[in-house]
Amino acid sequence: MELRHFRYFIAVAQDLHFTRAAARLGISTPTLTRQIQEMEATLGIRLFERNQRSVALTPAGEVLLVEAQAVVAQFEAAQLRAQREARGETGKIHVGYVASAAYSGVLQRQVAAFRKACPDVGLAEIHPAHLKAETLILPEQVSGTLSTAEQGGFVPRLGPQPGGLVAVLALVSLGEGVAIVPNAVAGHISLPSLVYREIAGLAVTSYLSLMSRQYEKAATIRRYIELVSRPAPG
Repeated sequence: MELRHFRYFIAVAQDLHFTRAAARLGISTPTLTRQIQEMEATLGIRLFERNQRSVALTPAGEVLLVEAQAVVAQFEAAQLRAQREARGETGKIHVGYVASAAYSGVLQRQVAAFRKACPDVGLAEIHPAHLKAETLILPEQVSGTLSTAEQGGFVPRLGPQPGGLVAVLALVSLGEGVAIVPNAVAGHISLPSLVYREIAGLAVTSYLSLMSRQYEKAATIRRYIELVSRPAPG
């Protein structure tokens, strides 16, 4: 037997009328009758009691109806899950980000838009302990500082480069020097003796880039990349 036999059987069991069931299925009545007879012959049982005036399920047919409906529903659910996975609408992804993406609100807007478009995709939070076995790549971002110094017409005297933004601000609060940081940071990180001041002159643009594997195979991740790469509204 094939899945279509179950579909045909369910239609007749619901309508208890071969002609109406055949019309709903889009096949002829003789074809439907033949398919039901094939099922009965394969199973070695009668599924329907029928005469010229009525059609009724046998006790065996009633049992099979429950099982057949479950099989068809499971198959259709499996189809839907596979199709949604292929479209990148289910699953789980991990998103790493730099602090400035959160301070500026870019991350929150992107995540909110993605959750609205794909509510069944989980965005997993990574606890620092999860990175214990990983090799960490820590870029030093000094381009903004150098650009500001160039505008001021001087060569900066560079001090320690601790890497993380919070570590940089901690050194400033300890009196080790000054730091050029994104405007979005002001008001988000407060430390003793730390004061933020705007610098006059041309604005220094800081770009946020999305990085992923070149040949990404996961449909869910490709969906996320496609969504957050769209131009922001307005």
